[in-house]
Amino acid sequence: MKTKEELLVEENIKLVHFAINKKYKRINEKIKYLGLYEDFYQEGCIGLFKAAKAFDESKGFKFTTFAFYWIDFQLRHFITRYIPKHYNDNLVSIDKKINKDDKREITLKDTIYSYDEYNGLYSDLKKFAKTTKVKDIDTIIDLSLEGLSQREISIVIGISQPEVSRRIRRFKSEFEIYSSLGELVRINKVS
Repeated sequence: MKTKEELLVEENIKLVHFAINKKYKRINEKIKYLGLYEDFYQEGCIGLFKAAKAFDESKGFKFTTFAFYWIDFQLRHFITRYIPKHYNDNLVSIDKKINKDDKREITLKDTIYSYDEYNGLYSDLKKFAKTTKVKDIDTIIDLSLEGLSQREISIVIGISQPEVSRRIRRFKSEFEIYSSLGELVRINKVS
């Protein structure tokens, strides 16, 4: 024999589809595109189950009215918490205009280093790393370019992660001063 809660859920299961189609028409396309409709529907069913469990008919509400709010709450929770965390749709064109000034158009492509520019910056960093007194910075640069996090670098070098962060900041501020110096001073400093 089924409980009262189970009967309420069975009789009102179509309310989940109704709530999705009524309140979430605009986002429904994106959810279908991401292949999340079944998850979205299940989240609405969870709301229906919670409503059936919490429903008290002595309060004078109709179950459908009460359940609609619970379903809506669960669906909102899914949209605001789950989708941004797990499904970022961050496709951006490399030709997208990124400045607001209409006189000179700058695209995303213009801001990305080419291999030559990147290689030049890397060689400048490595040259400057030999002149600085920041300990193990040469190793830190190499490990960070390999993709290691500050925590992983700290384990390799044998120091704490905050110390790695401090050394990087110290080196960065010294390098910024070095880069802002004139060409002649930089040549003398590195040579």
